[in-house]
Amino acid sequence: MRLLNKKYIKQSFIFLFILFSFQLLDSCIFVKMKEETEEHISVDVIQKPEIPMNDEILRSAKGDMISLIPKNWFFVDLAEDTPKDVFAIAVNPSYTLSLIFSGYPTNELYDGIYKEQKLIGLANASFDRKQKKAGGSLIKANKIYNFNSGNLEFVVFRYRTKTQPMNSINAIFKSSIGNIYEINLVPMNLSGISLPTEDEMNKIFNSVLSTVKY
Repeated sequence: MRLLNKKYIKQSFIFLFILFSFQLLDSCIFVKMKEETEEHISVDVIQKPEIPMNDEILRSAKGDMISLIPKNWFFVDLAEDTPKDVFAIAVNPSYTLSLIFSGYPTNELYDGIYKEQKLIGLANASFDRKQKKAGGSLIKANKIYNFNSGNLEFVVFRYRTKTQPMNSINAIFKSSIGNIYEINLVPMNLSGISLPTEDEMNKIFNSVLSTVKY
């Protein structure tokens, strides 16, 4: 297997962020009604992790969100040009998947969206922001999942580029002090190794969500 040096990995993540940047735009975000029909699916309980998890706890800077990552995954150093909203990136040992953790404070615009449409509205706003960054090259799945675990709520949506058959998975939630967080599981083709299946990605992502507390 070809070994990847640290410089190559960082360069690849820079390219990754061009497509999947989480920066808040200075311009306004207009949330429009979707022409295609969205199917909203509720999941009452997030089960316990289905895979082994690391013991090290990831904590947001404000301390209002914690999470675990899968066992044997590791955090990478953030580059200087990493979007300011991203506070952690973890990758699996084969460099076929990455977990991107980002957070940003709410504002008047997001408060208005949340008041009218709750997390579904914030999820649509998040995708619209990503779509604008990607120059319209993203395709969003028409199913949006609402996960509930006790008093915790997450909205999950999937999207991909027009040339990528595998979906990225994105969860969005709002902490008790009003910060908005996103966890994104992104398939990568950096090592020439076959990508995980959709079922494997779902198992990984749901396991991570099951460890989140906010």
